Amino acid sequence: MTAKNIITREQAIEAGIIEPKPGERKPQRSRAKDPAQRRHEAFVRFLAGLQDCWLVLEYQFHPERKWRFDVAIRGWWDGQRVAPFLLRPLKIAIEIDGRGPGHYSFKGRDADNVKANAAAQLGWSVYRFSWQHIMDGEALATIRGAIERAT
Repeated sequence: MTAKNIITREQAIEAGIIEPKPGERKPQRSRAKDPAQRRHEAFVRFLAGLQDCWLVLEYQFHPERKWRFDVAIRGWWDGQRVAPFLLRPLKIAIEIDGRGPGHYSFKGRDADNVKANAAAQLGWSVYRFSWQHIMDGEALATIRGAIERAT
């Protein structure tokens, strides 16, 4: 599985993930009116709020099917451990609805339910959110609570 570059350096600086280099100008906060751009910026802020977690985007979790989670949290860094293989293992999946017509049809919901049930049988905790939950911070608070309960 290959890593995907999902954010630019400017977006990482804006989200507070990394600090700008000396002399580098901090980017201006976007005033995007495009809903897709606002959702992307909210998603970047959401991921920045989980910077102490081992995140995998588009994680294929099933050994036989090609099912993927939007975001999988595979481990958590407790501030004392530094190597990725020493992370506390977690199996928390995040699914974001509303990215296509499939989630709103009966057939799409049935397929989502089959996928979530298969994930539960493999020991995953699956959390589903709308884009509104991502943008208003409710998703981050829920996932933080799930991490605290799991560790």
